[in-house]
Amino acid sequence: LAAAGQDWVDVRADGLEIRLTGTAPSEVERFRAMSQAATAVDATRVLDRMTVAATEAMTPPEFKVELLRNDAGISVIGLVPASTDRVALMRLLRSETAAPQITDLMESADYPVPEGWAEALDYGVAAVQASAQSKISIQPGRVQVTALAGSAAEKARLEARLQEARPE
Repeated sequence: LAAAGQDWVDVRADGLEIRLTGTAPSEVERFRAMSQAATAVDATRVLDRMTVAATEAMTPPEFKVELLRNDAGISVIGLVPASTDRVALMRLLRSETAAPQITDLMESADYPVPEGWAEALDYGVAAVQASAQSKISIQPGRVQVTALAGSAAEKARLEARLQEARPE
């Protein structure tokens, strides 16, 4: 193993078994050490007691929610941080929009809440309250509103309401 560049592996023989211990720099290197040891003795006699060094923290997922509203109700679809109070969000949508049905199709991931998430979510809820026919796309620090208006005057009222509710 040392000749193969696997000098991080500690090899101990115990009867007919070979124990490999040590901290592999990666899962690939751990597998290579196991394969190399299996060329010297039968693979069934090699016991893997190695660990793999911690890798860099995984990149958090892209949190995004879409609120789709029509006459039938509101569908909430997307990925939210696990700390998001989904029950409170559903309750708020029910009480503030009077939508006949609220459908929760969200998934959650246990990652830190990104900067701008809470503000964007609050603004998205305000936007869905303002329009009966809309698609609201919410991302940290960004909300995109697509809505139907029955007239130019209704469009102007909707734009004014959204501008007024917009966070800094």
